[in-house]
Amino acid sequence: MFKLISKYTRDRSNSGNRGIASKFTGFTSLYDVMPKEPSKLVKAVVNSDLPRVQVLVITSNQSPDNLKRTPLHWACAKEHFTIVNLLLEYNADLNAQDQDGFTPLMLTALTGNIQLFNILLTYNSNISLKNYQSQTALHLSVIKCHDEITHILLSKVADFNALDNYGFAPIHYAIREDNLRVLSLLIDEGANVDLRTSDSYKDTPLIYACKLGRAELVDFMIACRADFTAVNARKETGYTVAVKENHAACIALMREAMESVKLDTQVFSRDSSGKRNSKILERGIDDVIFYQSELDHIFSFIFEQIFIRANPPPSRAQIPSVEKNQK
Repeated sequence: MFKLISKYTRDRSNSGNRGIASKFTGFTSLYDVMPKEPSKLVKAVVNSDLPRVQVLVITSNQSPDNLKRTPLHWACAKEHFTIVNLLLEYNADLNAQDQDGFTPLMLTALTGNIQLFNILLTYNSNISLKNYQSQTALHLSVIKCHDEITHILLSKVADFNALDNYGFAPIHYAIREDNLRVLSLLIDEGANVDLRTSDSYKDTPLIYACKLGRAELVDFMIACRADFTAVNARKETGYTVAVKENHAACIALMREAMESVKLDTQVFSRDSSGKRNSKILERGIDDVIFYQSELDHIFSFIFEQIFIRANPPPSRAQIPSVEKNQK
């Protein structure tokens, strides 16, 4: 039976277990149980009783149940194509939102039923609506790894960078689900490869991929010119996060990227108290650990030199004479 948000079974470290999965792990869909005091039409749809629906859709209105779920919501949740078509022919509300803000289209983005998804689009369902966690159908299709639906949405959606209430955009969910195909589609369509999460970490996609050890995705984003010098809210770069999590492949990729532009990797990392990070040093890779403040000094010096060269001091001839002004 359909689960609105199913339990995530993929192994994840605590540092990566963020976004909707951590909030809804084990969450059981309200579409698994009969609503309280359902209308005759809702009851017929829930029971997939097509003959009964064919009669009631003519004589009854398509009013929602006590949790704002319309007959069309139920038909999409049950993936009953014939009933969905019938309800649409009798002017079902395509964009009705249930108590959680889900539209029928969002439910098909979760189930991955491409046939139902396409029929709803044919009737001009609004793909830009958000549920009450600020998630669009695109967020949900990426979360559930329904690549075909994601591909269709990307050809129609204007804002690929919308952040939900968990601080994640579709690009961050593509990384969490280790989905290179969707990540590639998102970037090709214009998603911001350096978009930060809006949670307490403020990770860029590259930092987040390094944190989860997604080496293939790290390699791809470096090729897409993601900013590998970016720092999150905890003063971590993708490189330092990869070292911290001991993701060897990501460490190698990030080091290669930095060496390609001559960034100094021979500096040390310190914890919040200013002490050298002994846990990292014990791993035998202390020669490749960042000391972020040193990088900040380097970049500040570079920017200062650029500014000085672009704005040279005036020559002596350009300086007005004080004596002449006094006269």
